[in-house]
Amino acid sequence: MEPLCRVCGKSLTSLGTEEDPRWYCYKDDEVWLGEEQGWLERKQVEKPKTEQAQIVKYCKKCGNKLELEDEFCDKCGAEQKEIVVTVTAIKETSSKNRSQKTSSHLLIAVLLVVLLFLIAGAAWYNSIPKTAYFTIMVRSNTYWHGSYGSAGGMTTVDGSGNGDFQAHGTVVAAVFQIETANYGDTLTVSIYQGNTVLAKQTTTAAYGVVSVSATA
Repeated sequence: MEPLCRVCGKSLTSLGTEEDPRWYCYKDDEVWLGEEQGWLERKQVEKPKTEQAQIVKYCKKCGNKLELEDEFCDKCGAEQKEIVVTVTAIKETSSKNRSQKTSSHLLIAVLLVVLLFLIAGAAWYNSIPKTAYFTIMVRSNTYWHGSYGSAGGMTTVDGSGNGDFQAHGTVVAAVFQIETANYGDTLTVSIYQGNTVLAKQTTTAAYGVVSVSATA
């Protein structure tokens, strides 16, 4: 039977070997070294070094990779009135304490600001004057954090399981990240206007990120 975290009670992730067994909880920075050695002191815990996130823009028509400021595709020539933005999975860098959440939250905020800037530019270009109320729905079986809002401002939230949030504006966007690396973790973020789904994205990756946006 897999050992459980003494803080959150979730299954630990095995990172060691037969000679040096150890199990890790990504949420609470807890390490179990086995029956003989017990729990590693929190100040000694280090998270594995992993990758950072990147924003990539693609042509809506042919899928060609573009620079963020490109207004026309250099492959098919299509005008980029609509924006397709992909955010790669974010994984937290090594740290000896839980203060690394701050940098992760900051990265989420930066991604949201960039996404809102791109979409607001497209909205201005197409002269969309109307505003509307939107509902951002988060559905998950684990812990998450993220930011949502419009060009007028954004809100940062932390939570677990399901959550619903309200936003108002011409363009709204949301960027959320899974905080764990357990098998079977999922995160789905949708934007609704009334009963209509305007945008939806799901991730099952460790520390996976989803980004969605919609216009009124």
